[in-house]
Amino acid sequence: KCTHSKGIILCVDQAHRTLTWLRNGKVVRTFRVRLGGWNFHPKTKKWKVFATANGAWKVYDKQVDPPSKNYGPGAMPYATVFYPDMYVHYSPGFRSVGYSRSSHGCVNIGKLSEAIWIFRHTPIGAKVYIFSPKAKSA
Repeated sequence: KCTHSKGIILCVDQAHRTLTWLRNGKVVRTFRVRLGGWNFHPKTKKWKVFATANGAWKVYDKQVDPPSKNYGPGAMPYATVFYPDMYVHYSPGFRSVGYSRSSHGCVNIGKLSEAIWIFRHTPIGAKVYIFSPKAKSA
């Protein structure tokens, strides 16, 4: 799906923890990402699995600093919104602790400059594919 589509595509491979940004089927950039998993819910004070939704989506909104009732101000800077409550965005937590924690379902970018690049270069209507193939053994 990712390499056979026209336009801008964000292709998220959950097994390899990458987001590949493509234009007309050609890879332009690849980013390391952190995805959903076992995490603490700040409102309920309980641990649960926050899965990142596999499927085909479209970017329908972009916000520099979206409000968050659950995680507070500044929690999801440079958000490229493709699914309700799931965004591609910069995560200071990913930057500071890496993969030792999971996201709450969002596609986290650990470098602010990379999140800004994705935000600026991804138009509303761009396709987003999220999938979970089995990772190949090294």
